[in-house]
Amino acid sequence: MPETSIGPGDRRAAASELASAAALSEQLQAIPLGALIADLERRGGIEAIPTPGSDGLTPREREILTQVLAGASNRDIARALFISPKTVSVHVSALLRKFGVSGRGDLMAAARASKLRPEGPRSDTF
Repeated sequence: MPETSIGPGDRRAAASELASAAALSEQLQAIPLGALIADLERRGGIEAIPTPGSDGLTPREREILTQVLAGASNRDIARALFISPKTVSVHVSALLRKFGVSGRGDLMAAARASKLRPEGPRSDTF
């Protein structure tokens, strides 16, 4: 089967559709579907238009915060999410700004104090 490429206009349309699907899966609390959508975005190199949740965090920021709370380094997070360490650094900086703190330790404390929990089975581990 020949490999197909996605043009710039197609990527925008795909990102929009994936963002809609991700928002709906979050609203329905369909965690497996949300994981499949995120996997499709990563494998396709498509960045969905981030839509902040009720906590003000984008889905990617929640993913990264979950990893930070688990004690992962930027390099570990980058490997797990198939992104560059620099991209992780940018997201961590955004999280620090949103929580009004200046370091990872303070970020972890602020997230726990706000009772912000990662999604999935690990939500009771911290």
